[in-house]
Amino acid sequence: MYSNKNNHLIKRMAQRGGIEPLMQQQPLTQPEPSMQQQPLTQPEPSMQQQPLTQQPSMQPEPPLSQQPLMQQQPLTQQPSMQQQPLTQPEPSMQPVPLMQQQPEPPTYPNPDYLYHNITSQDIHDNIKVYVCLYSIEQSYNKYYMTASSTIQMPTFTFTQGQESLTQGQGQESLTQGQGQESLTQGQQGGYADSGNSGDPLDTMFIQKCTEFVSQLVPGQQPVYAGYIPNIAEAPSVFVFIKILANVSDALIPCISNELFYLKKVTTLDVDPTINAMFSNNKWLVSASDPFSGYACTKDANGNLTNIRQGEEPDLVDIETVGSFYYFSFLPLAEMQMDRYVLFPQEYICVKTLSDTDIDANSIYLDGALVPGKQLFALTMPTQFTLLQ
Repeated sequence: MYSNKNNHLIKRMAQRGGIEPLMQQQPLTQPEPSMQQQPLTQPEPSMQQQPLTQQPSMQPEPPLSQQPLMQQQPLTQQPSMQQQPLTQPEPSMQPVPLMQQQPEPPTYPNPDYLYHNITSQDIHDNIKVYVCLYSIEQSYNKYYMTASSTIQMPTFTFTQGQESLTQGQGQESLTQGQGQESLTQGQQGGYADSGNSGDPLDTMFIQKCTEFVSQLVPGQQPVYAGYIPNIAEAPSVFVFIKILANVSDALIPCISNELFYLKKVTTLDVDPTINAMFSNNKWLVSASDPFSGYACTKDANGNLTNIRQGEEPDLVDIETVGSFYYFSFLPLAEMQMDRYVLFPQEYICVKTLSDTDIDANSIYLDGALVPGKQLFALTMPTQFTLLQ
C-alpha cells in the first residue's frame, strides 16, 4: 500500500512540479530568444546607416559631376558637328575640275624641251599654230589628226587683235606658273622662256589655243603643255595640248609609227609638216614606241589579205611560218579596215623562209611572206589592241 501511495504521489508531483518547470525552460533554449535577438543583429541598423553614407555621397556627385558634363557634351559635340562638313570631301570635290586640268605640265612631251610663253619669240603676231593634240594611253601616246586629201594637224592663226572665244575660260588654271620653273632652267638643247610669264599676250595665246581645242572636242578640259617653233615655216609653232580621250568623229587617232616612219594612215599620206616636226625633234619619238598594223586572214586562194572593219583578228596557220596573228604594216587590199597598235616582244627579223628555222613569239617578216610587204607575226592577243 505504501508503495502504491508513493507511486501515486510521485506521479502527481511529477505532473505538478517536476516536469512542468522543465517544459517551461525549454522555450528558453529554443531559438525563440535567438530569433528575438536576430532582428537586433539583422541588417536593419546597417541598412539605416547605408543610406546615411550613400546619400551624402550620391547627392553631391550626381548634380556636380553629371549635370555639368551633360551640359558640356552638347558644347563639345556641336562645334565638332559644325566642323565636320569642313573636313568632309565636299570642299575637296570642288577643285576636281582644276585637278583634271592638271596644274602641272604633262610629262610628255618633256617640258624642258618646250617653250611656254609666246613672247619668247621675236614675232608675236599672225602666227600659224599647228595643234598637236594628244592623249597618253597606258603604254603609248596617241595623236589626233584631221583628214582631207592628207593627214594633217588642226591649225589656226593667232593674231593679237583676236578676242578670246570664251572670256576667262581655263585661264586661271593654265597660266599660273605652269612649268615655268623647269622651262627657265633648260636642259641640253631644251628651250628657256625669256621675259616675264605674266605678260597678257602669253595669257591670250594659251587661252586661244585651249578654246580652239574645246571646239574640236567639246566637253574636254584641254591642258596646254607648251610649243616648239616650226623652223621649216616661220612664223609658225607646234602647240602640244593634252586631252583625256577623243570624243569627235572628225579627228583620226594615230601613233608615231604611222606619222613618222610609215608616213601613211590607211591609204592617206601624212602631211610633210607632221613629218618635219618629228624629224627636227627626234626626242618626240622613242625606240620603245609601238608599231601599227592591219589584221590579216587568208582569202579563198590561201593568200594573205586584210580582214574587214569590225571583224576580229584570229590565228592564221601558214605552213612555212606557223600559227600566228598576222598584221601588215600597210593595207594589202583597198577596203575599210581597222588599225591596231602592236607590241612585239623581242622579235626576230626574217627576210627569207628557205633556210630559217623560226622559233620566236614575235616575228618581223620583211618581204619574206608577201613580196615588198612588211608584216608582224604575234603569238598572243595581248600583243595588240584596237586603235580607236
